[in-house]
Amino acid sequence: MRSGDLQYYVGVDLGKDRNHTAMAVLERKWYQATTAEFIQSGGRGFQGEFRYRVVGMDRCALGTPYPVVIEWLKRHLSKYHPRVVTVVVDATGVGNPVMDFLRQANLGVSIIGTVIVPNMTGGGGTTLSGYRTISRTELLTNLQIAVQARKFTIETKECRESQALSRELVLLRMEGKRPGVQDDLAFALALAVWWGLRP
Repeated sequence: MRSGDLQYYVGVDLGKDRNHTAMAVLERKWYQATTAEFIQSGGRGFQGEFRYRVVGMDRCALGTPYPVVIEWLKRHLSKYHPRVVTVVVDATGVGNPVMDFLRQANLGVSIIGTVIVPNMTGGGGTTLSGYRTISRTELLTNLQIAVQARKFTIETKECRESQALSRELVLLRMEGKRPGVQDDLAFALALAVWWGLRP
C-alpha cells in the first residue's frame, strides 16, 4: 500500500471543567476499482475512490489536567502512527498556552489550531496567533452534509463513545449549545471531517 493510500485525520475539541476534551479519528483509505466497476463506468473510466470511516472516538473525564490530556492524545495517536496526517484542534477557549504544550509534545504530526467564531463574524481567515477561523454554521453545515450524503461510516465497535456521539448529533444546533447538553464529540468529529474531506 502506498503512503497516501491510507491516512488518518484527527479532530480534537479541548475542554476541561464544563466540557470534555474529545477526539475523533477519521480514516481515509483508497479503494481500487475492480475490472467490472471500471467497465461499468463506461466513459467515466472509474479507477477507484477514497472512502472514509470514523475509527476512533473518545473523551477525557471532566477536569482532566492538560498535561494528562496530551499524554492521552499521544497514546491514541500511537495506534495510527505513522499514518496520522493532521491533528485539527479547536483552540477557541484555551488560547496559546495549551497549543504550545501540544506543539512541544513532539507528536510527530501537523497540528492545525482553529478558532470557531460566531456565525455573524464569518470565518475563513486566520488569527494573530496563526489559527484558522471557521464559523460555527460552516463547520456544522459541512458535517451535516457529510452525514446526509453518507460520506463516512462510523465503526461503532472501534469507537468507544459512538453512542454518546449519536445523542450529541441529534441535539446539535446551529445557533448555539443548549444548556446542559454536551457537544464535544460532535465538534471533534466536525473538525476531522472538515479537514479530512477537503477536495
